[in-house]
Amino acid sequence: MFPDFTTGMLRVYSCRLIKLFFLLVLILLSSELLAVDGNSIELTDDERSWVAEHPAVVVGNFASWAPFDYSENGEPQGYTVDLVRMLGSRTGLELEFITEFNWLELMEKFKAGQIDIMPSIYLTEERQAFMSFTQRYLISPLVIVTHSDNADISDLSDLSGKRVVSIAGYANTLALQNNYPDIEVILIANTLDGLKAVSQGTADAFIEGVGVVSYTLKKHSIPNVKVVGDAIFKENFNSDLYMGVAKNNITLRNILDKGLASLSRAEKHTLHQRWLSVDAFKDQDKIKLTEAEQKWLDAHPVIRLAPDISWPPVEWVDEGGQYSGLASDYIRLIEGKLGIQFEVEKNKPWVQVVQAVKARELDVFPSITRTQSREKYANFTRPYLSFPTVIVARDSINFIDGAEGLRGLKVAVVDGYVSHEFLQQNHPELELYPQVTIQEALTAISKGEYDAFVGNIATVGYTIREEGLVNIKIAGEIVHRFDLSMGVRKDWPELVGILQKAIDSIDGQQHAEIYDRWIGLHHEYVVDHTLLWKILAAVLIVVSLMYYTNRKLSGEVNRRKKIEEELLDANEVLHEARRVAEHASRAQSRFLSSMSHELRTPLNAVIGFSQILEMNAEGLGEENRESVKHIHEAGVHLLALIDEVLDLASINAGKLKLSVSAIKLEQVFEECCALAAPLGLSKDVSIKRSGACNLVVYADAVRLRQAVLNYLSNAIKYNRTGGNVWISCQAVSSDRVRINVKDTGFGLTREQAAQLFQPFERIGAETRNIEGTGIGLTITKELIELMGGSVGVDSDPGKGSTFWLELDGVPSDESPLSDEDSSDGDNSGGAI
Repeated sequence: MFPDFTTGMLRVYSCRLIKLFFLLVLILLSSELLAVDGNSIELTDDERSWVAEHPAVVVGNFASWAPFDYSENGEPQGYTVDLVRMLGSRTGLELEFITEFNWLELMEKFKAGQIDIMPSIYLTEERQAFMSFTQRYLISPLVIVTHSDNADISDLSDLSGKRVVSIAGYANTLALQNNYPDIEVILIANTLDGLKAVSQGTADAFIEGVGVVSYTLKKHSIPNVKVVGDAIFKENFNSDLYMGVAKNNITLRNILDKGLASLSRAEKHTLHQRWLSVDAFKDQDKIKLTEAEQKWLDAHPVIRLAPDISWPPVEWVDEGGQYSGLASDYIRLIEGKLGIQFEVEKNKPWVQVVQAVKARELDVFPSITRTQSREKYANFTRPYLSFPTVIVARDSINFIDGAEGLRGLKVAVVDGYVSHEFLQQNHPELELYPQVTIQEALTAISKGEYDAFVGNIATVGYTIREEGLVNIKIAGEIVHRFDLSMGVRKDWPELVGILQKAIDSIDGQQHAEIYDRWIGLHHEYVVDHTLLWKILAAVLIVVSLMYYTNRKLSGEVNRRKKIEEELLDANEVLHEARRVAEHASRAQSRFLSSMSHELRTPLNAVIGFSQILEMNAEGLGEENRESVKHIHEAGVHLLALIDEVLDLASINAGKLKLSVSAIKLEQVFEECCALAAPLGLSKDVSIKRSGACNLVVYADAVRLRQAVLNYLSNAIKYNRTGGNVWISCQAVSSDRVRINVKDTGFGLTREQAAQLFQPFERIGAETRNIEGTGIGLTITKELIELMGGSVGVDSDPGKGSTFWLELDGVPSDESPLSDEDSSDGDNSGGAI
């Protein structure tokens, strides 16, 4: 019995073990099949046939371009080599590398049909004639390397008359030779020779990709060299890496594109970690990240961009599938500075990318305007681009006076853009017609389907030129600017600070080069200079008349006031004097009000047309370009003068309406500092915050910003070169809050400080060539006093001044409405 029982049990367990064995085999086979499936690519029948018909695909391997494409002992090495091998195994391509040749030799073999793939190459117009390119797979910004003692070179504009070494046959070398005739270009064979030439003083600079420079410096420890900045070329040239195949070999290009698209973020990260470690370069980088920030970046090697794919010249995806525009250049700079890679979403329209960021399927808006509704799903950097908002109409319409002038008109806007949202919220009476793109909107205006369009001047000017719309023009301006920031998904607050550091490290010259590249486009433009000068002369005559009349009326008012004082005891004469003085004041206000429209009409025309001329300045001579610049600056200055005079007239006439509510000072400070930043940059004056300000005051929001911005502007203009401005707040009592704006300027004497808030007093401006009207501080004083506050100044001659204003504070148990309470949702909106 026992033997039979034991035998039976053994049979049972044997069957179970056999079943378990086959189950494990099946699981292992399934895992292997799944792994193969996960890395495979679905090719078309034509693509599979092409692979089968080409048992060996020849790949060019450059002998000395580490860490991307080089060889050691005849064996191909580098980032690109590993990448091509991954694509080969994934697509079924059998690869054969040709190595040990220099760049010019490889290009000759490619043109002769002896090489199928050039795996690391820049895309240029010349090469497109004989080569078809894959999608971009890597961004490697070009940098300028100089001797460590250099103090004169920081960008390409400083290389005029200098000796610059560059590698023979490279696209950036050809760009230097063709577009920078003032630079003496010396041809060399490789990166090591270029760095040695700079180190030994036989050349002033060397230009090459940041990855190649970093790798070579780390490997060879070359002394006496440093990286001084990015090399941003004026013409449409960038250093992005592509793979190139023969012009007619579209099938191979498509196979490679599918392979590149199949790479996971983890695989890309592994390649970067192995080949593109930039530790040697980081020591010379301007950006200093904290340990926590660097750790966050290491954990997020690829960040997904959410651009507007049809918003030139700010950003768009061109016919070749390339991400282009102002924002794209900033993104490339930031990638190089942070050592990260952005993945660009190139197919979704604006409304869809907004939804994708909300769903956290995309991460960063490259260029977007900050609004309360968008703050619900994104955090924002400070603005890095700003454009005025203009009104476009057909030639038959002379002038449209701001948003008020749009009443009764059919107004086209781009659906979801911030201009659409602004008009909806602030001018609900307008008749708006949303369009899908700015091209559709302006074409509809040209055809007479709508009366006007509202958008920013950069995209308007670019689209009018590109679409050839000759019967429309800029007919007015709206007091609202397109301030563009970078927006980051709400759950990534760390990235906002990192991006802000990168943006802050971009210097003024780089900002100017990017702006000139995309806004200062080449275009032939015929200008009627006679008409332009006639318009300017008319404007100057009108403004002179206004000034003369205003002074005359002011003198009359002052004379009547003097009579009032002298005849104080004579009630009957006093009454008459008051009546005459009030009549003169009303006459002044009526005159200024009636002149407002007549003055703004030609001024807005001058400003608008001068901006268009500046965007198309290549067709003008140097002297005419300078004249257009002076016309624009004079128009803006005169418009500011008119606005300030009208403000003062409204205050004196008692017609200024205030809307007092509880206002957070932190938000006011942030907005004013952002608006004053360009002026500070132009004057080399830094604006700083003395700690956070969590206090709340009772004030009119618009007028409080006007007063604070006036203080900041004066502190910058009357400062020293390289000086500082601090803004802060403090509670001076239980119900009183003081705002301080401190500068490092030249200070004031007691006599000067006593005259400071009087109209038309411009103390110190006459000796320092400072623009202004002399009534800004007078307006500030009147506005703050109307809000129940007070103003003053504390100054130390030779050391600086502190301008202050005080307002009633809000108790801590009361607070202004939150953004959630004051917003009814996102109207979507664009980057614009």
